[in-house]
Amino acid sequence: MNFLLPNFLWGLLALGVPIIVHFFYLRRAKRYEFSQAALVEKLRQASRPYLRLRHWILLALRLAIVTAIVFLFARPKIGQALPLPRENASVLIVWDVSPSMTAVFSEAQALLIEALRRDPPTYEYRLLTTDSYLPKGGFVSARLLIEKLREVRPASMGYPIAAILERGEMFFTDAQYSTHKVYIVSDFQRSSVGEFERLSSLPISEMVLIPVANPLGGNAYIDSLWAVREGSGWLFRFHLQGEAGRLYTVQIGERKRSLLPGTYEEILPASLRQVRLTIEGDALPFDNEVTAGLQDPQKGRIGWNAPLGEPFVRLHRLLGIEPKVPRSSADWQILSVFVGEIGRLPEEISSWVAEGGSLVAFPPATLSPALWQKFFLSAEVPPPQQKEVTAPFAVRPVSEPFWEGIFLPTGAAAGFLAEPLVAFTLYQFQVSAGRALLANEQGEVLLWEIPFGRGRVYLFTFPWEKSTLGNHSLFVPLMARLYNWGEAKGSVWAAEAGKRFTFSADMPERPRLRHLSSGSEYMPATRRSGASWLFSFGEQPLPLGLYEIRGETETYGFVGLNVAVEESSSPPLPLHTLSSTKFPIRILSWEEGRLSEKSVGISWRDWHIWLVAALLLIGIETFWARQLLRPKALTVPSP
Repeated sequence: MNFLLPNFLWGLLALGVPIIVHFFYLRRAKRYEFSQAALVEKLRQASRPYLRLRHWILLALRLAIVTAIVFLFARPKIGQALPLPRENASVLIVWDVSPSMTAVFSEAQALLIEALRRDPPTYEYRLLTTDSYLPKGGFVSARLLIEKLREVRPASMGYPIAAILERGEMFFTDAQYSTHKVYIVSDFQRSSVGEFERLSSLPISEMVLIPVANPLGGNAYIDSLWAVREGSGWLFRFHLQGEAGRLYTVQIGERKRSLLPGTYEEILPASLRQVRLTIEGDALPFDNEVTAGLQDPQKGRIGWNAPLGEPFVRLHRLLGIEPKVPRSSADWQILSVFVGEIGRLPEEISSWVAEGGSLVAFPPATLSPALWQKFFLSAEVPPPQQKEVTAPFAVRPVSEPFWEGIFLPTGAAAGFLAEPLVAFTLYQFQVSAGRALLANEQGEVLLWEIPFGRGRVYLFTFPWEKSTLGNHSLFVPLMARLYNWGEAKGSVWAAEAGKRFTFSADMPERPRLRHLSSGSEYMPATRRSGASWLFSFGEQPLPLGLYEIRGETETYGFVGLNVAVEESSSPPLPLHTLSSTKFPIRILSWEEGRLSEKSVGISWRDWHIWLVAALLLIGIETFWARQLLRPKALTVPSP
């Protein structure tokens, strides 16, 4: 505990007054007059120990009154003690350069420079901006650091601060001093901070937070896009988020519309391959432009050779997919996923999977060891054991990145529980080189993902023909994910900076991305899948805007990179919630024209809190004293 006016703590010496009065009162002899010997028993009962305890409670109340009055003037603050300043320290400056900082970037720069001027001149500094996991150079003096700070600009995305600092010890490997500190300049959005509790073991002596006020209330942004072919054009839908009742001007391509927050539709020409939306009339412009590519959904890429039944037909109709049975080598070249039953798979399936295809395989109701030996995975997976299931069971996705973006936010633990699934047979496969994706409540795996060459096999452990999987609530997003339609295909091609999105392009050569505004080219992370290329986009820092998907000579489409919705809507994190760390935390903020300092924790500085506490204690003490010290007549029953 610390005090703003510690000189008033000398008033605690007054605690001796009620103690002296208390013992003087207990030692004072009391004179009683009585005419009957029966009253002696009454006096003996009045001196019992449990009655003396009431006097000790009265003393405690009087001591609390004196303490509350002293604290009224000393004004304590409860939290982590501020460390004494040291002459020598190595400091890591972490500067949040995410898009939401754009409007307050100059203010953040001024606050940081003012904070540096308060430090001893012997401090050394290293700069780290949140658009990279690597610092910008080594440790330098404050004067050289200020020159670097003037060159920093807002970036298109920022990594969470906690994720950057998880390996904080590596930033101090070449530090000159043993005392290590971290300064963080940020608007401290939840999306910008990350999982701060992971930093409890960070080897530093102090963390200094420099918050910048950045209210996002009333900010307008586009939080969803959707498009579908309709007649001779595109039916384009978007949702405008903003302050209720306020008109915004939204430009869609060449058209301008005055809109209130809500969902709107627009008919766009069929020849249009990319679209740009711009919002006007918003005070925070960092998220006022959204770009996207428009791409016809790619159909006829799913193959099978088993009579999968009406539920599967409805499923693929819902997904907008037209499954086909491959009949030639050309048909196999355009497939990325094949669905079939073990024992009925084509001969070329193993080589097709090894070249990058994805097989979704179901065991038959009666899977014999001889039939399993004909399956190309039999060498890697031993023969399974069959189990009869007599009751429905619930399905739970195993906690894997496979499910991110379907039911769960990135990094969250699996929490989706589907309704009971009816199945009559369950095979227990022993898979070593693979991972479980689905399990029931007893922990029995229902779906395995097994790598094979450059492709993957998704092996269900129950037959499709005697189950309700086709009607199960989990099945549509599951198959959409397996087919790469949930994240890789669709009509609107747009990604959010800082989030990994995967797209599938039908092109014979590896895709490249060209930023239309700057002309710069980038090579995304790619993987071959049948006749298509899967490429990931958005996870690495890249300029916002529209990108052209190119080969050597041909353009295959467009994709937009935009500000993440969390940047536009994520509220600031209450800084007192960061007090769970094991190192001291200070906050430097600009108040009334000067830089003020406080520690993280509960701060009881307001005088009226202690005044109310003192008055309440005085009232309780008065009541207790009257009950305890009120004279009572001693009466004896008449003989």
